[in-house]
Amino acid sequence: LPVRFNPEKKNIVYAGRGGKDLANALRIIFGGFSILTKRNPGVFSNVHFYFIGTSYAAAGKGQHTILPVAEEFGLQSYVTEITDRVRFFDVLSLLKKADMLVVPGSADESYTASKIYPYLLAGKPLLAVFNERSSVLKVLEDVSFGETVAYKNELPFNTYTIDCAAKIEALISGSSARLIPDEKKLYPYTAESNARLQV
Repeated sequence: LPVRFNPEKKNIVYAGRGGKDLANALRIIFGGFSILTKRNPGVFSNVHFYFIGTSYAAAGKGQHTILPVAEEFGLQSYVTEITDRVRFFDVLSLLKKADMLVVPGSADESYTASKIYPYLLAGKPLLAVFNERSSVLKVLEDVSFGETVAYKNELPFNTYTIDCAAKIEALISGSSARLIPDEKKLYPYTAESNARLQV
């Protein structure tokens, strides 16, 4: 695998493309986490974010698009960005090994992140930050799983940071009411369910 997680830390993982269209969501996530590190540095100093496979460029030639946003908040020591693409089954393994998953969404209102389905099935604490019109939010609501922040492009990111901070804290502490997906509600998104529809 492209990274080995530190077992003494809370390892938060996103595996997928980066890009400037994720900046709004990233500023909400990092803005929220910045609040937590200032409020309780002793607790949140053991948290580390991994953003993996963020560029479509050839191996070793990708440009960082996540780390510069983290640097805006002075959080670069909490963030590792690996631009090289990762094989699909390695991604699934990383999701299962993570302590928590995070998915920043595009500012494009019509963007649908198909990668949300493996994230759901990994069954790990999940934070999704998406444009309020994204279909991803409906999927997460349907399965009653994962903390979400729905943002509007026209409002400044710091409008949402306090809410995001509270949801990150709830997920890390295990106090969130949406930590475990409802298997019955999740069934329509499984391979078995979709295979039944096809045949």
